[in-house]
Amino acid sequence: MDHQRAMIRLKSNKLLSAAFDYAVFDRIHGDNFYDPIEIEYSKENKKEIISEIIEELSNTTGYSPRVAFAYYPPKNHLCDRRMIYIPIKDLVVRYGIAMIFSDEIEQDIHGQCFANRRATGEYRTQRFTEDFAIGGWSSFCRWQKEQYTNHKVLLRTDISASYDSISHSYLLDAIEKHLMINPKSPFISLFKRLLEVEVIYYAQATKRIEGPTLIKQGLPIGDGVEGYLANLYLKDVDDAMTDAGACYGRYVDDIRLFGDSRLYVTNNLRILQEHLLKLGLNLNTSKTKIAENEDDIAKIRS
Repeated sequence: MDHQRAMIRLKSNKLLSAAFDYAVFDRIHGDNFYDPIEIEYSKENKKEIISEIIEELSNTTGYSPRVAFAYYPPKNHLCDRRMIYIPIKDLVVRYGIAMIFSDEIEQDIHGQCFANRRATGEYRTQRFTEDFAIGGWSSFCRWQKEQYTNHKVLLRTDISASYDSISHSYLLDAIEKHLMINPKSPFISLFKRLLEVEVIYYAQATKRIEGPTLIKQGLPIGDGVEGYLANLYLKDVDDAMTDAGACYGRYVDDIRLFGDSRLYVTNNLRILQEHLLKLGLNLNTSKTKIAENEDDIAKIRS
């Protein structure tokens, strides 16, 4: 990928206008929380906001991401999940960069990677990635149903704390490798600064607002860009499972392995774990289950 052309395109009104629409749509329809006042202001001042972003991007080395804030909705009855609310201008730039990445790499992403694929058809003008219900998840469920009619064994697992565990360094390595882009280019330097999000948050220990704290690892859960970046991060894992001949499917961090014997499936599980560990990730052992009969497969497959 030509980093100079990528930067020129990122500064274009056409791309940023589409990125703005994706950011606003996903914030309203996909985020756990959004600020109606921010959305109303952004819609009314779209042209001015895009012009301001273009002006800020005119000096890429001087572009300074704004402070975000973290909030913590429940993950289950005991633990919370950290979500990060990215300011709208930075969110638009993140979508713009993800759009440029996706134009180069989407066709090479593993066919059994079902989540966070680019939207197609009429939806492409509205949203960056496919709709959960009618897109990736439904395809993932159909694929499982097809496989379980042809195989005797199913293993279900997932990646432990996948978004929080993603290494920025390994992600940049994957982007350099798969998009063949200079890691020292201004375009990648800008992307790196956007990855390292400064956040403020309400601290339970002190009962007050703390920060800003610079987050140097992980992807901020809470917008549609991060799932696409996770696909890039896991591309080598997806490819390795294909090369191993595994009957493998992945939806975000939720993984299925099918086969005709327990030995075959568990061998593929070891291959999967080996490649995840290379990226600083690991399997969630408490959620790893195997089924070897029709009833048990039906229980755990979706």
